[in-house]
Amino acid sequence: MKPPLLCLTALVLIPLSSVACSSAMSPVPSPRPNISLPTMGGKQLWADIRWQGGWRVQEHALTRHARVLDPGDVRRAWGPLEECLEVLEAKAPAPPAPGQGGPLVVMLHGLGRSHSVWGTMETALKEDGFTVVALSYPSTQRSPQDHAEVLSSLLRHVHGYTSVSFVTHSMGGILVRELLTSVNAEWQKELPPMRAVMLAPPNQGSALARHLSVFKPLHWIAGNAGRALTPEAMAERPAPELPILIIAGSRGEKDGWNRLIPGDDDGVVGVEETRLDGAQEHLVIRGIHTFLMKQPVAIDATRRFLALGI
Repeated sequence: MKPPLLCLTALVLIPLSSVACSSAMSPVPSPRPNISLPTMGGKQLWADIRWQGGWRVQEHALTRHARVLDPGDVRRAWGPLEECLEVLEAKAPAPPAPGQGGPLVVMLHGLGRSHSVWGTMETALKEDGFTVVALSYPSTQRSPQDHAEVLSSLLRHVHGYTSVSFVTHSMGGILVRELLTSVNAEWQKELPPMRAVMLAPPNQGSALARHLSVFKPLHWIAGNAGRALTPEAMAERPAPELPILIIAGSRGEKDGWNRLIPGDDDGVVGVEETRLDGAQEHLVIRGIHTFLMKQPVAIDATRRFLALGI
């Protein structure tokens, strides 16, 4: 006799629930033999907390143990953070001499995504001579303020570059606003911020997030991040003082793709919701939210703005 569907569901959910409770787990014991296996680079549960020459140290959002990934996303070590930082220093290329690394570009994905979304955009910026750092962060596990604190710490440990600019998608733009206005700015003394390109940022808050805020499953899926993107929450955040290009996706019609969003939209964020006082340029292109960073027009505009500021 086959077990009831409910029992089968329980068998699937029990392991997941044990992961959800793993934040109370004790530190991973030492020593830790490592098998160098490819990873997915960190999707949803891993935060990049150090970067050096393409190597990364990541921390798990629940267990708090760390791992070291090489530029090919192969795990080279794991265990307590202190040990992984030692491995990073031993294996990663040394930082450039002061001022010799040129301009740096940090790329930040949106809610529910990972650094792998950048693809063609990342390649194009590397062709322009930028050192590109496409970061992953567990977007659904923490608030934008918490993510910005981690990013600030990461940038404090990046040395040898002349400046940093940011290219963001959706909630990634809100992280940059937090980073530049609400978080310790000690890192800016060595790594001055130059420009930012925000693709589909909910700068005015998201009407869609407001509609879904009463939907309890959203709390399980998006955590604090989803609730932090409502218009009321976003109204409290100041705008950063640096040149900003905003690229908004649209349907090119009065009502847009999503009836829950006033006016034209990209299916998730309204064109008017992307606006930010003080932004140098606001570009509206036809496209949907998820794939906006793959649009040739968006890529060309990003390359131009980062290189020339116009």
